[in-house]
Amino acid sequence: AEDARASCTLLLRERWPNAPQVALFEMETLFGEEAAKRGEAILKTADHWPPSSRRELLSQTSMGHEFSGNPERSGELALLAVRLGDASRTGAAAQYLASQKKLDEAAALLAKAAPSEDPMDVAARVKAALALPDPKAGLAQLRRQPKLMEFVDREATARAYMRVGDYASAQRVLKDVCIKCEATRSLKFEAAMGARDYAGAAKLVDLTDRPNFAGHLSRFTTLAMAAPLTLVSPSMLPGVAI
Repeated sequence: AEDARASCTLLLRERWPNAPQVALFEMETLFGEEAAKRGEAILKTADHWPPSSRRELLSQTSMGHEFSGNPERSGELALLAVRLGDASRTGAAAQYLASQKKLDEAAALLAKAAPSEDPMDVAARVKAALALPDPKAGLAQLRRQPKLMEFVDREATARAYMRVGDYASAQRVLKDVCIKCEATRSLKFEAAMGARDYAGAAKLVDLTDRPNFAGHLSRFTTLAMAAPLTLVSPSMLPGVAI
């Protein structure tokens, strides 16, 4: 099937080399870095395409960059696509504006956009909102698309709750999240401390974990100062001798 599609694409390009529909058909067969490279090449000759076709090309190229690890270029093209009417790239565009410190523009873009039905866009909108000065922005985005909240990264969801002081909800969201890195452990610790769940926070201290000793020592110190009684917890006792 892939060989047949490739042959079809080649025939179409030979027959109609400058047709936007042919280029867009080809883009649909590409992914990641291939889509990004091909899209960039096509964009150089697409200045006079109909707006709807150029919008689709910008969106596809933007996604190609996103999946090949180039968020800045992805966001830049997403913003151009949004300005031509592609609401599905709102989140990526807002993230780009926030990364460029254009926070007012990012906030305005998110505020005027209709609720999204695209799970990936919803997740991107929440992450963009978390970069804004308004602590309620992230949660506001979550609540605009309640049926799609499950598609949002749970750590981002937790941060949205924590920014408004709802540490209990943050803990609930993070409860079943496996700790695969120090950042996740630190986030869980912050949520536990905010909720005054000192026993839960103590379980996140492991001074025998030498590769991450600095992080654990910081948590130990924070918890010992906030709740001295936790020093008798099994996980905290090694720190008493330090």
